[in-house]
Amino acid sequence: MPDDPYGKPNEGASAPSIVENLLASAPIQRADQEIDLHEDARGKKVREIRALEQSIFQRTMEVLDAASRFGEVDPTNLEPSRAMMDDFGHDPEKLAQVNRLARYALMNAKEAPVGLAIAKSVAVGLARAQAMSKSAPRTMNVAILHVGGELNLPTQVLEDE
Repeated sequence: MPDDPYGKPNEGASAPSIVENLLASAPIQRADQEIDLHEDARGKKVREIRALEQSIFQRTMEVLDAASRFGEVDPTNLEPSRAMMDDFGHDPEKLAQVNRLARYALMNAKEAPVGLAIAKSVAVGLARAQAMSKSAPRTMNVAILHVGGELNLPTQVLEDE
């Protein structure tokens, strides 16, 4: 006797064939599994965006860290300070970059490159966004005023003369 179309064997059915066993053990794709695949793709994109966000945040914090060393710079001497040489002497490119950024921080706002202001704005914006994503959702109090009834306006009847 043939099997029930819903997968339940009928009474007195013969033993299932090898093909039937393979089909029975094969994973069945359901609608909710398809949604999971979309969520996985979305999750992957979210992870990529978060990684990019962390990379940008890291770079801006490095710029701000270097600029915050302005106290170690002698404005009359163009050479890096002893503290900078101790910290970055092994990497001449990094030493030159830190020295340059610290000197930029000594300049007034009109003379300094706009990159310092951009780095500050980006770092503050990303820090706020991270803090907001970790906080509870904000509640909004809304009052709705519904005025019912007809609108009675005074009317004036003009008579023909």
